[in-house]
Amino acid sequence: MIICRYCHTLTPQGPPSEDLRDKLSGLHEHESYCGNRTIPCTQCQKNVKLKEVATHMRWHHIQRQNQPLPLQLCANPNCLRPRALGASANLLDLCALCFGPFWSSAHDPDHRKLIQRVAEALHRQLTHGCGNSWCQNPMCATGTNSGPMDPTTAAVRIRPNVEQVVQLLHRGGPALAPARNRPGEGGKQSLCARDGPLQLCVDETTTRQVLLVNALAAEVQPRSSDQSLTGYPIEWLAKAVISAGSDLVSAKRWLLMHAPKPVLTNEALGASS
Repeated sequence: MIICRYCHTLTPQGPPSEDLRDKLSGLHEHESYCGNRTIPCTQCQKNVKLKEVATHMRWHHIQRQNQPLPLQLCANPNCLRPRALGASANLLDLCALCFGPFWSSAHDPDHRKLIQRVAEALHRQLTHGCGNSWCQNPMCATGTNSGPMDPTTAAVRIRPNVEQVVQLLHRGGPALAPARNRPGEGGKQSLCARDGPLQLCVDETTTRQVLLVNALAAEVQPRSSDQSLTGYPIEWLAKAVISAGSDLVSAKRWLLMHAPKPVLTNEALGASS
C-alpha cells in the first residue's frame, strides 16, 4: 500500500510500470496511471501530465533564466527610455527624446558640431539650470539645489564629460551607455544610479519612473558586505516599472513573475540574511 503522490489516497501500488520513464521515476502501476491525468500549466496554460509537472516547470525556469535584457537603456543616466535603435539610432546612444536637441542636418563628418552642442547643453544646465522643480539631475543647477555655477567653474566641471564623449565618438565605439555606481558615490546617487558623461535633464514622468526604480531596488535588491548591488539589472527594474504603469506594488509583482531570478553569491546571501 502506498499514498499516491498525485491523488494522495492510500491505494495498492501495483507492479512496477512497464514505461521506461516511469521506471526511472520509481512509479508503479497506480502512480503511472494516476500521473497521466493532466492539469493546465499556470504559466503557459498548456495541459501537462501530473507526472511531468516538475520537468515542465524546470523548463520554464531555464527559459526564464536565459532571457536577454528586455531593453537597452538610453545613455543618459537620468533616463529610463529605450535607446533609439535601427534607423533611428544615433551616435550618442540616446533615446529619441534625449537626442532631439542635438540633432542637426548639417554636414559634420568629424562630429565637432555635435560635441559643441553637447558641451553647450551641459554648460547651460550648470550655469542656468532647467527650472523644473522635479529635476534630480546632479549636473543641473536646478537639480542640485546649489544654485547656478559661474561659467568658468561650469566649464571645468563639464570638461571630463566632454572629453569622454570626444574619445568615444572618435573611437567609434558604442559606448556611451552608463555604468552603475555604488550608492553614495559621486554626489546625488541612488540605489540604481548610473554614471556616464551625458547627464541630461528629463521630463517629470521619467524622473518619477527613476524614483520608482530606486524604490523598487531598495525592496528587492540584496546587498553584499561591501554594499555593492547584486541581483536584478537596472534594465529589468526599468521594464517592471514601465510595464506596471508606475505602480510600485504592481512593478514588484511583475518583476518577481517575469524577470530572471538573481543568482546570489554566498557573500550576498550572508549579508541579506
